[in-house]
Amino acid sequence: EDANAHQLKHLLARTRELLLEVDDFPASSAAKSAPLFRADWLGMFVSALARARCREDLPTLKQLLEIHFQKKILAGEAQNLALCAHSVLKLDLLDLRRNQPLVALAPHVKELGRLQGTSGARSACLLAHAYGSALLLHRGPIGEVHAVYDEVLQYLLDSKHKLKLQNIKLRFQMLTAVQCWWQFIDTTSTSSRGSSLASLRRVHQTLAAVSAALPGPEESIGEQEVISTTDHAEVARALPAEVQPRARMEDFAFPFWLDIV
Repeated sequence: EDANAHQLKHLLARTRELLLEVDDFPASSAAKSAPLFRADWLGMFVSALARARCREDLPTLKQLLEIHFQKKILAGEAQNLALCAHSVLKLDLLDLRRNQPLVALAPHVKELGRLQGTSGARSACLLAHAYGSALLLHRGPIGEVHAVYDEVLQYLLDSKHKLKLQNIKLRFQMLTAVQCWWQFIDTTSTSSRGSSLASLRRVHQTLAAVSAALPGPEESIGEQEVISTTDHAEVARALPAEVQPRARMEDFAFPFWLDIV
């Protein structure tokens, strides 16, 4: 993990060099007007930076996002839009110098059309999580920015999207978005859109879709690795000597599970 973070720092440094090279071109040149990176590279790169919590060079990261948001290279890119929105939230970059990234992405999100299936659900839930969380995390008084976040979230909650929410991570993301929205409209009386009957119906439909069936064993495990009883025993033996007397093995908390508490 440390090695990945170190490599990402070098990639970000190289990105800064490329941005400086673009700045050196005349304003009318093709290099100045062309996007620096493709949409898929940008989405994966900022997502990797977010996972590694790589925030050492915020000016470069902000400039990178601003350039690509202005050039609209993410238009029609559902998953890359979602990755960028999620990364902006995770890296605490909701406010840039010239604009708010999620506000800049909002028109592209609403132009995606109908999101369907597993891939559509993955993008929609990540976007909903970003915009729902931003309602609470955006600094400053309630105003136009919050209205944009709310409008995008309502679009994502619309029942026209035939989403397959049979994944515990997707359910969590959508429920978190709804929870943040509910807390937002509960703490302010100025969000008329949030308290409208249509909005409440969308939220009700979303909750019904998320809770249609309880997660099964495979869904509950998700992408996490299963730890065997032998692994648990090795962990117990590896505990510091002063901690071992206080640790106890909880037998069969679930069938065939051993845990250390």
